[in-house]
Order: sequence, then structure tokens, then C-alpha cells
Amino acid sequence: GTTSPTIPLVVGSGGDPGSATIAAFINTNNGGAASIMIQNDVDNSAVETNEIISRAANRNNGKILFGRDADQSTADNADGFLALYTALNGNNVEAMRIDSDGNVGIGTTSPAELLHINNSTVNAEAAIIVEGGNAGDGAIYLTELNAAGTHGHGGKIVYDGGDNKMYIQTGIEGSLATRMTFLRDSGNVGIGTTSPGAKLDVAGIGHFDDLVEVAAIGEAWFQAVVGSSAGLFGNDGVQTYIYDASNPIGIWAGGTEKMTVQDDGNVGIGTTSPNQKLHVNAVMQLSPTDSPGTCDAAAEGSIYADDSLNEPCYCNGSAWTQFDGGGGC
Repeated sequence: GTTSPTIPLVVGSGGDPGSATIAAFINTNNGGAASIMIQNDVDNSAVETNEIISRAANRNNGKILFGRDADQSTADNADGFLALYTALNGNNVEAMRIDSDGNVGIGTTSPAELLHINNSTVNAEAAIIVEGGNAGDGAIYLTELNAAGTHGHGGKIVYDGGDNKMYIQTGIEGSLATRMTFLRDSGNVGIGTTSPGAKLDVAGIGHFDDLVEVAAIGEAWFQAVVGSSAGLFGNDGVQTYIYDASNPIGIWAGGTEKMTVQDDGNVGIGTTSPNQKLHVNAVMQLSPTDSPGTCDAAAEGSIYADDSLNEPCYCNGSAWTQFDGGGGC
């Protein structure tokens, strides 16, 4: 196709712009393969390469490069690699490499894993986009092969474009279950529920090995809800509250309820049905002291055990007095 070749073989298609194919290699043998061999027989210490280059109007369009990692003359078993180049500002720049281990590198010439993506630009992002159609799904599967060599147990990260939710799912083959849900618009996160109604909505029992902190401006609350009943534990920056709008509050230890606060304000110790403001269903012990403090109107009704007299005493509003009327304390 040319009368002035500049290299050992130049094939041209002539002037017909519709003739896109300029060469064809056809193997008519049954079961055979049509092959093109490109061989570099130069012995030197450099990495030896062969290339297939694409150009248009003397401008680079990209190339495929086949290389070896050592001098062919001294290392016949040297590892090889394949690199794909694309044109950038008129120059062919390596975009992807497959090394001898089968690792694929995008943005790196030394892929460390089966797929290694790198963006070395400062403050730049290296990202993967998995995009479904309108209202469709985008998903990544993370699985292990089963005994038959097919996809087995594992997990899946999926964005559901119809529900506008992202799910993390795990499970056995063919039966993945949603473990965590993220709502796209509100940012609510659900564990054990696919319809979280709060920033963190947990349906089930949670376990924490360290401090759980709820921080807020003004007030911060924990809320436990069963049906229409809700109990609160919170802090308003001044004091801490335990609150229930319609039910008693119980404090448990050792598997049984030790203290009860009724909705009428009665407090029971050793009883869940206190009849007075303080109802103790057991022996109450007062540690003896000789320093009970001042008895005045504010302390009226207070009691203590007098260490020297071995007597219980009470404050009548002006003086400490023995219970049996035997005098002062």
C-alpha cells in the first residue's frame, strides 16, 4: 500500500476511507489459532519490551506494551507483564498493568493485590463507581468459593435505587440477610431494622465493651421503648434524670428488684409496693455518730443513732431529742 516504507514492513489501505481493515490473519485449520508474533532478539541489560502502537495523523492514541522484568539473555525465565497506555497531552501514559502474578494495577506499576488502584496526586481521591440504571441497584459481592468452586457464603454491599437505601448483607449461599441499613436522605442507620427512625436505630440487644456517650447541646437522653411505653435516662447539663411517664422505675441488682420508685413518689426498698414516701421492708441500719450536725427547722424530722448514748435521736426543729423522751442528745 506504499512505495516508500520507512520500516521493514509498512501496510497502507490506500485512499479509500471506508477501508478500515488494512490487514487480516486467518487460520483455516480446525482447532487452531491465528497468531501474530512480535519478538525482540536484542540482548541488553534493559527491560525488554514489544509494543503495539496506535497513532492517528502522527499523534499518539495509545499502545499495548509487553515486557519482561529482566535481561532475556541471562534470565530466560524472567517474569513478564502487560501494560496498556492511553494518550494524554500527546504522550502515551501507562494507565493499567497486569503483572506476572495476575495482579492488575490502575495508576500503579507495582500492583500488590489482584486489583490495586492508586491516585498519587496530592489530596486526590482513588474511587470505584458501581452504577446501576435509574432506580436500579449498585452492588459489590464479597464471597468465598464453596466446595463446588462456585460463589458461596459471604456478604454484599448494595445501594437500592428504588428504596434510596444502602444495605450491608451477610449470610450463607443464596440466603443473604440485611444486617445494617443506611437511609440516603436522612442519614439514619439501622441495625436489625431496614427502616431506622433515628440516627441510630438498633432492633435487638447491643453489647459495648467501653463507654457509650450521647452528646448534645442542651439535653442528652437515652430512650428505651417497648410498645407505647418509654423510659428515659438523661442529663440537662444541671442534673441527671431517670424518667418514665406512666410506669414505676425499678433498680435491679443480683437478678432481683432492690428499689422501686412509684409514679406517686413513694420509694420502696425491699418492696415493689411502697405505701409511704419511704417504705423499707427489712431492717434499716444507722451508723452511730456523735456529730449529727445542727438541728433546726430545715433538719426537723431527721434521725440518727447517738454513739455515746446508744440511743436513737431525732430533730424536733430546735434540738436533738431521744426517742424515748429521756432527754437531749
